[in-house]
Amino acid sequence: MTSRGPLSRRCIFWAIHTAGLLHQLALVRAFLPPVVPPTSLHSTSKPGPLSTADIFPAPTIQVRKTWHLGGSWTISSHYIPPTEATSPSSCVVMQATSAKETTKGTMNARRKNMLEEEFRRISKQDQADLISLSSFFTSGEVAELLKEKLLAKAEVESFWIGELGDKAEPADLDAFLAVYEKIDALFEEEEEDEDVEVGQAGAVKGITLEEFLASGDVSRYLEENLISREEVESMWAAEAGFRGASAGVRAVLSAEGSMRVYAGIEDLLEEVVDDAEKSDETQTAVPEENEGKELRAEYMAAIGGDLEAEMDYAAFLRTNELPDLLEEGLVSREEVGSMWDKVRSERGTGDVVDFAGFQALSSALDDLFLEEGEEEEEVAPRQTAAAAYKAAAAAQAKEAEPEGLRIVGPAKPQLKEMLASVRLAGLLEEDKALDDYVGALVEAMLDEEANLAARDELEIADLQKAMEGEWELAYSTSRTMRYNRGLSGLGKSLPKVEFLGFSQSIAVNGFALETVYTERLRTLGRDLNVVVEGAWELKDVVSIMSGELCLIMDVLPATITYGFMRERIETGWKGVRVLNRCELLYLDEDLRVMKGQSSDSYFVFSRRTEGAADRMS
Repeated sequence: MTSRGPLSRRCIFWAIHTAGLLHQLALVRAFLPPVVPPTSLHSTSKPGPLSTADIFPAPTIQVRKTWHLGGSWTISSHYIPPTEATSPSSCVVMQATSAKETTKGTMNARRKNMLEEEFRRISKQDQADLISLSSFFTSGEVAELLKEKLLAKAEVESFWIGELGDKAEPADLDAFLAVYEKIDALFEEEEEDEDVEVGQAGAVKGITLEEFLASGDVSRYLEENLISREEVESMWAAEAGFRGASAGVRAVLSAEGSMRVYAGIEDLLEEVVDDAEKSDETQTAVPEENEGKELRAEYMAAIGGDLEAEMDYAAFLRTNELPDLLEEGLVSREEVGSMWDKVRSERGTGDVVDFAGFQALSSALDDLFLEEGEEEEEVAPRQTAAAAYKAAAAAQAKEAEPEGLRIVGPAKPQLKEMLASVRLAGLLEEDKALDDYVGALVEAMLDEEANLAARDELEIADLQKAMEGEWELAYSTSRTMRYNRGLSGLGKSLPKVEFLGFSQSIAVNGFALETVYTERLRTLGRDLNVVVEGAWELKDVVSIMSGELCLIMDVLPATITYGFMRERIETGWKGVRVLNRCELLYLDEDLRVMKGQSSDSYFVFSRRTEGAADRMS
């Protein structure tokens, strides 16, 4: 199966690629003369797939062009010279390719033809055999990916510099193709192994129904009678039949197929939840209807039994238990009079109100007696605090333009105070002013004495030991994370997902350096932990951007577990890989700041203490 990741980014990339192929096919069809009738084709008695030589003996046929389509097909245009008996003509031949031709290497070869044409198109505009970086940005796929914000200019620039040494250096065809290969690698599908042993005959990749039923979530759903075994068996057999298997419930499904069954179960549970919510809505509608009846009865009693009649101020003072409220001092005549004047003037009914006005007055009176703190619950405390910091950041940015944000006093206490206030908003909500403020605080902290990452006398082993422990991701400016509503990508693909937090465990066991990511999600009211286990390394690397020595933390994920699924991975899921290589900017006893592969991507980790995860969510 293919790994899961930011689905939209992958799909849009291949949509752009496929659109290019279809465009080429349309051009072939548009500019070729009519296809040769079948009667004019030479036949062959040779067994096996037909080749061009079988149809047209050489040198009769002249191959004009060959296009490689997706999957296992190629299309070629051919010119047939005139003979004594026929006029000149042409045809299009679609031909199946072998399985070997659909490997990764051949895929690169198929793209090479299209990219060479793209290079010639751009270089022709530049009137040279070289193209500039600015012209490269106008290349079809690159322009689309940049427009959709699936690719950053900084990423392209780093690839360009890696190949040519400088952004100003133009690229020849080889460099053009090399940069495109690196861009393709960002979107490449990764084949995953599912090592599930089935039966005595050897290893079979897949999962049986009994293994599926015994998995954590499914087993719990069965125990709680949320689903029945018969429902699961029906979904399993349907999936097996759709995939061409005839064994029904005895079929062994791939991990991808079993995930589709699991998604079907989640959809079934979602329907149950929706039905329950509709039931709750029906139940709450009854009291609201009763309340409306009570108001109508009270209104009619105050004005003499006619709902169409209007109410004056004296009649209003006899309703809504107002006499008792006024007598006990729970409401003043000034407050009641102010409400009356406001509703009366808004409705333009003179010195009286109708039934709708009476309803508005009753609602305003009820609002006076909201329980303490009830109004504040409508706006989360972290949002209020975040708004304050955003305003402060924007004000500082305005004062300091164009020099940037100005930090007054020690930066770390300000950063920690801000992190405690914004909480999850700092991970998922994009705000440029707040991001700039965090960036300015981080920059101000780099040269502080407490920063272990800036102390040249410390060895790599010392820093690795200092990094050991449990860390909670407190703030991130990563576009990928915000787009995916988390790091794994499951936040965008599972139903009704709420992101609860992300933590990293770093361990140093002799020469074994181990790390574990834990992404905490809630889907359909149930908690789901996505756990990635792997190895890590800290090393000194010369930056190709600055030429300076920097500390790089490389992470190589090995396995990922979510729900009942456990898979081996080679290079990490698309979302998680933003942490596969990060620069260590700041490190002390309770704070760690990593820089992603783009210049404005920061990950701020706080050392985790007991109960920190609960406070974050």
